[in-house]
Amino acid sequence: MIAIGKQPQHNLQQRNLALTIMMTAATKAMNGIKAYFAADAAAMPLHWIYDYKVCAEALGDKLSSPAFFAKLSCPFYDAEKNPGHYAETGYPSPYGEEGKLLLDFLVQNNCEFTTGNDFAVYTKTWAEGYSGRKNGWLNTLETNMDEIKSKGGTSYYPSCGADNAEANCATKPLMLAALYAGSDRETYLNKVEEAVRTHQNNQLAVDVSMSFGKMIWAALVEGASLDDSIQAGKVGSPENIVSAIDQAYAYKSTNPEQDVFEHFTEICSDFAKQATLPPGLPPHLLPIMGKSCGLPQSFIISLKLVLDADAKCGSDDSSFVESVEKNILFGGDCCGRNAFIVGIQSALGKKLPDTWYTQTNIMRDIEEQCRKLDAAGKTL
Repeated sequence: MIAIGKQPQHNLQQRNLALTIMMTAATKAMNGIKAYFAADAAAMPLHWIYDYKVCAEALGDKLSSPAFFAKLSCPFYDAEKNPGHYAETGYPSPYGEEGKLLLDFLVQNNCEFTTGNDFAVYTKTWAEGYSGRKNGWLNTLETNMDEIKSKGGTSYYPSCGADNAEANCATKPLMLAALYAGSDRETYLNKVEEAVRTHQNNQLAVDVSMSFGKMIWAALVEGASLDDSIQAGKVGSPENIVSAIDQAYAYKSTNPEQDVFEHFTEICSDFAKQATLPPGLPPHLLPIMGKSCGLPQSFIISLKLVLDADAKCGSDDSSFVESVEKNILFGGDCCGRNAFIVGIQSALGKKLPDTWYTQTNIMRDIEEQCRKLDAAGKTL
């Protein structure tokens, strides 16, 4: 007979096992947030370089270790154009600064993603004081919200979101996992969609983010392998997302001896054959579309690089470094792709080297924010 107030031993064991899994998920999710900002800082010096010759010449003898490259080489932003930003290696890119916006919003709202409307208002206030390089979705969000306000409106979501299908969406599934890994999957994915639509009210951006969220959930909460996690992203996803995931597998490297830039050029050439340029862009940009921030290519290439790293290094931490560094070398929007790569690798329990965190300019602040998230206990 079981005494009142006590539980059967097997129930206690099951409960303890469940708590251990969730605590592990919480730890991996927090590590994912910190790893995202470290990977972003590591890639920032070589962000948005689309010419492999330029990249190779800039790196010189650092080709095998491009992370935290000492010379800031991005042609689209620098400390002169954007005072207070991008001053030296270790600073966040514009993507990293947008990621910090989301993290700050979560912490300042009692470690909850409250509503899309709250997030829109918070983003607009942040944007008005932001002197960094604004990505396209942010400019559009400001315009949309100004227009709504001019008509007397106070409900901004989801009309505030830009019709934008780019990689900026990827930080939402990564960071929201730290809050909602302990809830049910439907709650987590609903939060992901609301966060994405606040900034990017675009169906492709939402579909990619939902698929990516399913991958993170499978690895983080269910303990799935890399391959099973990626396959989980297909379940319930539209055919174009399933095809994008299949394309990542098709692009896997099959010749480890091949020159890396030669291989990447072949991938971009193949993608160009099936790609369609967005309206208004000149035809000469087609060969570099595979390196751009656009979806689905940024999603496809990120998964391809993670799969390549796993094939080369196995499932240990070195494959995390390999995937981030090869992402830098792939060129173009390496900082945009980082969230996809970090989201998967950290959910699998992998970590970046401690030296990467110490080289990241804002890491102390990120760690403090993560402590607040952890103290709130949302993942448990």
